Amino acid sequence: MGNRTRPTHDWQSPQEWLSPNRNPRIWGWLTDPESLTQKLRHWAGDRLTLLIFEEHRSPLTPEEARFLESSNKEWGLRREVGFFSGSDLWVFSSTLIPDEAIRQEPWLAELGQTPLGDRVFGEGRGGRSHLEIAEVGRGQAFYESAWRHLGPNLPKAFWARRSQIVISGRPLLVQDGFVGETGPWNPDGIL
Repeated sequence: MGNRTRPTHDWQSPQEWLSPNRNPRIWGWLTDPESLTQKLRHWAGDRLTLLIFEEHRSPLTPEEARFLESSNKEWGLRREVGFFSGSDLWVFSSTLIPDEAIRQEPWLAELGQTPLGDRVFGEGRGGRSHLEIAEVGRGQAFYESAWRHLGPNLPKAFWARRSQIVISGRPLLVQDGFVGETGPWNPDGIL
């Protein structure tokens, strides 16, 4: 990613992003409504692995509640994972599954090593909506979540998307950070 000379950008819908501010190499990855897991698997093959950094119950932040159009007094299961191609981290993902969704779909709390995308898109259980994109850096909540697990290995800024995954009428918050220098969105870095 190199050193940044311009500030990071806050969450906006893809339509709000002006063309000069878009990174054309990664834009298709950020705006693809289909399964990120399947797309990563296409590029990494059997080298794709999922590492669970953390799973814990936590309250929704006011920003998360706003995005999910939910009560800010609600709690949920927060799942933070990394998608690796071999030993290279490509994507850091954070999923917030509100308790209401778990009560209706208990399998959401029992994913284990199975990527959410395999269950949602592979089994036709839901779809993506309310997509927003940001270039995140220090001080932004999603960046700080990634920093807790990746520390100085994290770029100073990276492109990310957040969206709702709606299952049985219940929205989940999924955030994907494209942190890997060797990811397929960076043609110079592909192994």
